[in-house]
Order: sequence, then C-alpha cells, then structure tokens
Amino acid sequence: MDWVNSAGPSVLGPGNVDRWWWWFQQEPQIIVIQPIPKDSGGELRFIDQSVERNQDGTTTYHISVINDGTTAIEYTLLGEFLTQPMS
Repeated sequence: MDWVNSAGPSVLGPGNVDRWWWWFQQEPQIIVIQPIPKDSGGELRFIDQSVERNQDGTTTYHISVINDGTTAIEYTLLGEFLTQPMS
C-alpha cells in the first residue's frame, strides 16, 4: 500500500531538518518512508527513522529529513507497507 504524506509538499532550506511522525492504531509490520524531491539535483536524505510502541497498543513512526544541499528543495514523502498492518 503506497501513500504520499497528507501535509502536501514541503520546502526544506539548505542545512535544515524536518521531523515527521505518523500514528497508527494498528501496527504495520514494516514501513518504508523516503523523501522524494520535486526536481532532480536535490540532496535530501532521511535520518533517525524510528518506531515508538505506545502503552495503549498504538504505534508512532518517526522520520527526520535533512537537506544536505545548498538550495531549498520541495519534496513529498512516499511510504510503503511491506506487509499488511496487524489486526
């Protein structure tokens, strides 16, 4: 199952970091999240991807995106469940 972040495109300045999180009532087995620059030539990378299992049984996924380039970059996030969420 693919999805693009619901916040819409984001613009990240050079040297800056965006921190994103997603909350799931049922935990996906594995999820892959990656930043997709609008134009080629950007130097985005993701760091600090983590999973937090909450006391109420829900799960929060975290990811940080950093702009290693010298200009601002517009991007979206693409995510994919590698297996279906647990029921």
